Amino acid sequence: MHLVDGDFMISGPALDAQLRVRAAHAVTRGAGVVVAVVDGGFNLRHPAIADALHPYGYDAIDGDMDAHDMGNGWDDDFDGVTDGGVGHGTFVAGMVRRIAPEASILPIRVRDDEGWGTDDELERGLMVAWALGADVVNISGESTRGLPGRVAALVRKMRKAGLVGVSVSQVARSKDSLIVGAVDGEDRLAPFSNRPAEAQRYFVLAPGVDLHGPVGIGHDESNGYWSGTSFATALVSGAAALVRAAEPRFDALDIMDRITESVDPAWDAHGRMLPYGRINLQQVVTR
Repeated sequence: MHLVDGDFMISGPALDAQLRVRAAHAVTRGAGVVVAVVDGGFNLRHPAIADALHPYGYDAIDGDMDAHDMGNGWDDDFDGVTDGGVGHGTFVAGMVRRIAPEASILPIRVRDDEGWGTDDELERGLMVAWALGADVVNISGESTRGLPGRVAALVRKMRKAGLVGVSVSQVARSKDSLIVGAVDGEDRLAPFSNRPAEAQRYFVLAPGVDLHGPVGIGHDESNGYWSGTSFATALVSGAAALVRAAEPRFDALDIMDRITESVDPAWDAHGRMLPYGRINLQQVVTR
């Protein structure tokens, strides 16, 4: 992460050209859709997200309704980085809003200020997101046990109820959530990106390198550049919000199909075309 001064860019020209953001916004901006950001390190006072927040939130770690977390000033996990998870949820929420600026952001804290959490906290967070009316659930974190049975079963129930799960990792079976990988500005697979599991039907790519967004570290209005598959996942969650708003009769599988079928080619580090593509927002809302 690289902190910079200046205003948060809702849609920078490079990302707009790559994803066709403005063309998609001519159709829908995600109004009426609730996106749960199941994460941690939220600065809920950052102006880039403060006016988009759902009336409620939830902290699965402390067991209360306040997801705000700016850290405690200690390196609790002794990795040499103090409060390493702070800002992460803020940035993820900013990426969702970049794509779906009229969607509502429901902050669900399941990771502490160092970025750690348990599967029990993830499960509780998902259940509250469902109860509070989420339409899309963004999970920008990995399970501690790979594919935990209870979390996978819960994500399946949520999908059958119409919620779209979008994740950075395999937290559910291949037909129950969208898994996301990251590309750079030239649609080359990022070296840190995950790859689809064998027979992974719902896998899609989005930009995840040097994105600009809200961080909220040091002061409430700080912004910066950050890279990671977590942030590519947030862009896809924004795409799911656009489809939900444009196609209210779609079920979760319809939305997942629309997103994975509305892609442009992407490439590996050697210039070979990948068997899965990078989202094209214009196609996502007009296909």
